Amino acid sequence: MKKSCSAFCLLAASIGFSPLLSAQSATYSFSDPSIHEGEVLAFQVGDVIGGEVSIDLATGDYTVTWFAHPDAPFPGNQQFALILGNREDGSIVEMVHAIPDFISAESLTFSGNEATLRHWLPGDTLVTFGGPPEFSSAFQSGTFSLDPWALPPYGSDPVSHIGVLVGESRQVDSDGDGIPDDLDLFPDSDMSDSVILFGINTGIENVLDGQRVSESGATLADVIQALVTQAAAQSKNHGRYVATLTRDFQILVHEGWITRPQAATLVRLVASNK
Repeated sequence: MKKSCSAFCLLAASIGFSPLLSAQSATYSFSDPSIHEGEVLAFQVGDVIGGEVSIDLATGDYTVTWFAHPDAPFPGNQQFALILGNREDGSIVEMVHAIPDFISAESLTFSGNEATLRHWLPGDTLVTFGGPPEFSSAFQSGTFSLDPWALPPYGSDPVSHIGVLVGESRQVDSDGDGIPDDLDLFPDSDMSDSVILFGINTGIENVLDGQRVSESGATLADVIQALVTQAAAQSKNHGRYVATLTRDFQILVHEGWITRPQAATLVRLVASNK
């Protein structure tokens, strides 16, 4: 059973830790209902039937896959342009890639990064075409031939779709302590076997209340280091600094997190660190 943590709770409140939000992955699927658009069109750019883009909303990384009808695969020598407009904020993101070589494929996948995607949210309404006044400029998604003589509509297969960005929460555990970042007061925990203070191994086992990591994602080393950092920031002189930490370490003794001899060891290190 986890004991009451007066020292730790006061520490967390006074420093003002704010949990990190979980990163989210999101997907947007698009389709082109105009199947079998003609022999000439199929010869030029294939027949797009749809696709999907996966987005990491934390980094802006994306992967988009295009699908062609089996009877009219992508022949290559064309540009794949997925241009998404976000109706919530009016932003436009271009995911444009070119395949100059001649191929025959029923699906093609491209990846990239767009910083604007970090501001998008699950539930946003997205469109693959648009223009003023809703957006700052006109745009149209689709596949377009790279041959200068292959003019639309024979050298293009436009995609007009309206849909919603679907998000999926992903637990992120930056320090590998088993506590997701959105629940972790210390997302960069010190996972050393023993407490290291001022570069010195104290020999104190880095275990907090009998656990390797607390329910809030703290190790004993995290708590001690945070107390030291807090005292250094708030103390007007070295004497006050030592006195503050002596009191704090006694609270840790009271909580049963360290022993009196261990507290004395920590105080000696603090007093000698000027």
